[in-house]
Amino acid sequence: AAELAVALEQTKGQLATASGESSAAKAALQAAEAEQKSGDEAHTATAERKQTLEQAFGGDYEVIKQTTDAKLLKAVMKVVQGFGFDSALVRYAEETFGKPAGERGTFDGLVVRELDQAFKAAIEEVDAELSQGEPEKAARAAQVDAAKADAIAKAEAEETCKGEVSAAQAAFSEAQAMKKSAEKSLKDFAPEMKRVASELVSAKKDLRSRESILASSLALRERTTPPPPEPEPVEEEPDAKGAEAGGAVAEETTVPEVVAQ
Repeated sequence: AAELAVALEQTKGQLATASGESSAAKAALQAAEAEQKSGDEAHTATAERKQTLEQAFGGDYEVIKQTTDAKLLKAVMKVVQGFGFDSALVRYAEETFGKPAGERGTFDGLVVRELDQAFKAAIEEVDAELSQGEPEKAARAAQVDAAKADAIAKAEAEETCKGEVSAAQAAFSEAQAMKKSAEKSLKDFAPEMKRVASELVSAKKDLRSRESILASSLALRERTTPPPPEPEPVEEEPDAKGAEAGGAVAEETTVPEVVAQ
């Protein structure tokens, strides 16, 4: 259980790290998407400005160069003012195009040529911005793709860690349950063990009592039982040669009786 507890804490730590990395990756993705949106909107606005200039230059402006139309003149002047054309040129253009085409003189022709150049310069400037913005737009898209891939990888790693934490938690909970069950079983078995121990003590006492009685009986038997009789000594019979030799000696040693005269 202790090892499982350590493993659980380790997986929780790994999950915390993975969650932090995932959150950071999501934040980076959001920042990249916001930058992409802002940059792309600016690029789109530049493209729309170019379209506005080209439509005005090739459309309404060409019409008012040939005729007098107050409504179209107003629309063209709005465009050139919006793109920052020279204010003096704009004022002269309003005077020139306010006249019928047949009444316009040399100065009016100069104003038209200057306005033509101003339109062309503005279109070229906007076109350069668009050309410069294309690689920047591609870089923003690539940055978003990379951030998105990183966010996905970090999210998957976080989910993996969550699964590991769940597995570790389940293993730890199971071990805790088994421990509690074992402790309960031991607690429930304690009275039985106590009874068995008591019976064992009684049995030992009974055994010692029996051993004491047996020892006393053996000691008493040794005191009351007479010892066995000692065996009688066995007399050795002389052999025949010894007896004959003995008789010869006796005969040789017999002194004849002397009769007194």
